[in-house]
Amino acid sequence: MNSYLIVGAGALGLTTGWILQQGGADIQFLVRSHRLGDLNRPQQLFSYNDNQLHPFSDFRLCTLNDPPDQINADCILLTIDGALCRTESGIDTLKHLGAVARRNKATLIVSAVGVGLLAHIAEHTGLNQRDIVQGTMKMLAYQVKPDCGMAPDQRYRERHDAADIAFCIGDDGGGFFLAKKPKAGVRAFVDAYERSGIAKCTAIPNAMYEMATNLFFPVTVACEIDGWRGLDAVIANQPLWALCCEAQREIMTIPDFGLIGKLAAWMTKDAAIAKQMLTLDQQSGAIDFNAFNRFHHGGKVVEQDIQVIENCIQRGQQAGKAMRACRALLEQRAAMLSADA
Repeated sequence: MNSYLIVGAGALGLTTGWILQQGGADIQFLVRSHRLGDLNRPQQLFSYNDNQLHPFSDFRLCTLNDPPDQINADCILLTIDGALCRTESGIDTLKHLGAVARRNKATLIVSAVGVGLLAHIAEHTGLNQRDIVQGTMKMLAYQVKPDCGMAPDQRYRERHDAADIAFCIGDDGGGFFLAKKPKAGVRAFVDAYERSGIAKCTAIPNAMYEMATNLFFPVTVACEIDGWRGLDAVIANQPLWALCCEAQREIMTIPDFGLIGKLAAWMTKDAAIAKQMLTLDQQSGAIDFNAFNRFHHGGKVVEQDIQVIENCIQRGQQAGKAMRACRALLEQRAAMLSADA
């Protein structure tokens, strides 16, 4: 049985941990001390796919106060977001994980995204950047709160509201995807995930993963500027959508994405981006894609999302690019927030 240390017990961590456990994995969560009380009981996961509650128990807990030599893990999944990784407490966590990973010769899978983030994580864990794998959830999952703005059919509302986490596997059956790496730890992760029979875990080339995960955030910023009226509305807002698409193309051409990015920017038109985003919406399943993005990217991880775009602007400008569309998108958002204040 493979042992997994999951850093963070939010929607991503709990949902992924539950699926891995169904595939026979041993699960331990590294959390902040104040979360221990919340997690010292079975967690309830509501599935939109079968409208049932699924209990998640028999996992272990640890904190940064536990010495690294007392934590066993074949694989570590880091689920905290990129902005938190760069804070003082985030850096302390990374140093701790580095000690755990070296002692156990564990694979580190990073779900946070952002240009330059892997170098930051490698620096503070002391691990080789080439040995750090990127991977995150493909399905939608969220912490159930009164203000989350999402709910299933009224018939299942009571079950949903009793849950800690709600999730929905999209129409393509995908639950997790990884940047392709030839490491045994990644193969074991994929095997345990798919052995659960709940969702699929797929791998895509590194460059495609890194570019795709950075390109999503101009869309969420555009949706926020448009008042979260939905993808159809933001696409119909032609000046804003054109700015969003141009911001995506600017990000594609930063040096980090090389020739693949330049070719993608040259080939990708506004209509193609719209079609791709609408397909994501249609494949999201029973969860309202716009409501999810408003709750998650308009709140929980918005700091990370903005930081990703700001870092892309910096990388582009260092290469002599003006990054006008990205800057204009963030300026419009700042003006909107100022007007609403």
